Amino acid sequence: MIIADFRRRHPSVEIELTSASSSDLSKALGEGRCDIVMADPARFTMAPRGHLSRQLVWAASRMIEIDDEVDLPLIIFDGACSWQDRMLASLAEAGIGWKIGCRVSTFATLISALRAGLGIGLLLQEGLPPDCQSLNGRFNLPPAPTADFGVYLATDPSRLVEECGDFLRAGFEA
Repeated sequence: MIIADFRRRHPSVEIELTSASSSDLSKALGEGRCDIVMADPARFTMAPRGHLSRQLVWAASRMIEIDDEVDLPLIIFDGACSWQDRMLASLAEAGIGWKIGCRVSTFATLISALRAGLGIGLLLQEGLPPDCQSLNGRFNLPPAPTADFGVYLATDPSRLVEECGDFLRAGFEA
């Protein structure tokens, strides 16, 4: 919604959205291949221009069958992921055993694995597909961790990039 509002205000601006790991986005920003990045602050050496924390939900397909007697099948990212680190720590603290249900490399494959019933994972509530469900409060799962996002701008951003960064920041704080 925030980006759509910015588009309406500036219809001639070309917008390209890229999904990648926070580490890759940090590198792209540093190399000048991106003007604005919204990503996990744990993967950046600079301070963000804006910050947002959102509650995650434990998510799974509506058709998944979870047996309390066996280890919980998780959908795990191949690379480093602070959400995943917090997920595994919270399961360990709660004494919940887990196994790898599926390994994924992108958000799209995470969604596909969830929909196929290959395990459970973490999502933002607004990213939960209709054929999946929140498992919060079920199966003795601990509270889901939060996700942190920072808004980062390129070095010497243009006036328009600064405005877009301000627009994103204001949209998050609203």
